[in-house]
Amino acid sequence: ASTLLGVVMTDQDTAYACGINGIILKSTNGGTNWFALTTGTNRFLRSITYVTNETIYSAGELGIIIKTTNGGANWITLNSGTNNTLVNIHFSATQNGAAVGLNGTIARTNNAGDTWQVQQSGVNVELTGVFFTDAAKGYVTGFGGLVLKTTNNGVNWNQLTTGVTNDLRAVYFTDFNNGYVCGIGGRVIKTTDAGATWSNIASGTTNGLYSVNFSGNSTGYTCGTGRILKTTNNGLNWHNQPIS
Repeated sequence: ASTLLGVVMTDQDTAYACGINGIILKSTNGGTNWFALTTGTNRFLRSITYVTNETIYSAGELGIIIKTTNGGANWITLNSGTNNTLVNIHFSATQNGAAVGLNGTIARTNNAGDTWQVQQSGVNVELTGVFFTDAAKGYVTGFGGLVLKTTNNGVNWNQLTTGVTNDLRAVYFTDFNNGYVCGIGGRVIKTTDAGATWSNIASGTTNGLYSVNFSGNSTGYTCGTGRILKTTNNGLNWHNQPIS
């Protein structure tokens, strides 16, 4: 069995999972069956994201970023401009994407991955999550309670005051103003003013939380070590979900 590190669903039937040794698996029947794709790399792939059903990006070890435009039949290796391992990759639009990782690395593309610019984050900690709400405004999470924000496509990244020191692992915004960050120690923080202020939300767990996602403005999930939590009221309350 392979260790898988990231997963994304492009529609109700189609899913991709990435992991160690350059593996990417694909399912076309809602996860019932999976088959391996030929990626052309044996570096571990830490994160995977999609733009369309056919266009997928994956990033990972030593700065690798790979891309397919035909549903995984063929993959090309992109020049990320860094040798630092990338931990998370996210595209906010067809052309606009970003990848973050070790040693404060942020790489940004505005031409669908053809070229990447390594930006000055101003920090050297591990960066773990990235989310852009439009072409210019984006957020990055990192170790030590770090949240960075740009309003100019990453020309400048500014450190926000989160009020926490936990290693933060993921970020998700439901619109321009409302965003959620989760991390170690069961930490969940929320902003309603585009990151100007953050409030601590009781998650009901001290287990590490590594991912957060919303299916609508009010309903969201965060998951981590032995925990899946769900909210139906904009993150005000989180409820533990049974894991069979």
